[in-house]
Amino acid sequence: MKKMKMHEYLTELNSTEDGFSEESMYLRFTDSLLEQAVRSRSSDVHVEPLDGGGARIRFRIDASLKTQMVIGRNIASKLAIRLKCLAGVDLTDSKRAQEGSFAFSCLNREISVRYSALPTSSGQKVVMRIFDPLTYTRDLQDLGFTDSDYLLFSQMLRRKSGLILITGGTGSGKSTTCFSALRQISTEALSLVSIEDPVEVRLPFITQFQTDCACDFAYLLTMILRQDPDVIFLGEIRDEESARAAVRAGNTGHLVLSTIHASDCFSVPSRLGELGIRPQVLSEVLTGVISQRLMRRICPHCALQVPPDTGDILAQRGCYRSTGCPACRHTGVLGQKGLYEVLPYDRELISLVTGKTKPARLRREAEARGWVSKKKKITEEVACGSISINEGRRLLNEGMV
Repeated sequence: MKKMKMHEYLTELNSTEDGFSEESMYLRFTDSLLEQAVRSRSSDVHVEPLDGGGARIRFRIDASLKTQMVIGRNIASKLAIRLKCLAGVDLTDSKRAQEGSFAFSCLNREISVRYSALPTSSGQKVVMRIFDPLTYTRDLQDLGFTDSDYLLFSQMLRRKSGLILITGGTGSGKSTTCFSALRQISTEALSLVSIEDPVEVRLPFITQFQTDCACDFAYLLTMILRQDPDVIFLGEIRDEESARAAVRAGNTGHLVLSTIHASDCFSVPSRLGELGIRPQVLSEVLTGVISQRLMRRICPHCALQVPPDTGDILAQRGCYRSTGCPACRHTGVLGQKGLYEVLPYDRELISLVTGKTKPARLRREAEARGWVSKKKKITEEVACGSISINEGRRLLNEGMV
């Protein structure tokens, strides 16, 4: 029997001539919706209620939301019930925030989904975050590192102890970088463990632990340190407890990889200082910092080269624009890649990490030794045609580089 697509199920929902019951068609529509999200590389699925009933369904693809369809009241109601069942939340409660999770099989792999629902004036809005294991098991070298940055990061990962921190905004790909790095160093000779809150993607090359109310962070780390780990991944340093735990583990003969929210590589020491880590202690454990964000790749199928423009700093060496085509869904964008800054904290740089040292001084010292900022790398990405001139301007105008 031919497998129908999501739009085809909509036309068949009130018909039983094909041998399927109406209820079966609703189930198949939900399954098709989730499968299409995975096939289109969506990171999030938004189901947004409309006034008068019905809902709009949008996928976030390559950092941008795009409407997939608008469904009527009856279908929206059935879809909401089906998603609640999958997520394991109360079917009768639509007046309060709800959270849940579920997994499903698609394209021969298990996809994890985080479910969130919030009441609005028009009904419950549902957002589902899609966790595809393929995203978290990519080769580290394919994420967007320059050759020199890849070499620096690989050298950090070969250390037997220390603390490597990755910083960037929400949705900047920090988890992908961390898990790709762990995958690269994973061998039979090493014991890799993680502490996550929660574990959202199960990975075969690492033993994953989840914090919960019955087992707090500090106690769990204490017990894990007795399990003879070589490498520890801490999902996020978000408070004094997790900061102390990361430093402690890095100072006791373990390589620790974690994420932290800071504006750039040079702000990490001061951020850890705010969390109670003394500069003298940090100087003994900090190995390096990676700052990152995501860039939208230009679609190679519709990219057009534009002559150099000496009056435009981004276009002085030539650039590319995209016209849009079926391959990129007429967006001009096809996939994303990382934009990285890699900063090893060697003896000379770490000696500047004191309570009074400002990030600007660390930056000047790093630049004097050849460190390359994201701004300079954007110019290179535009010139080589990896991203469009418009994407380069967007990145610079957002002020996050």
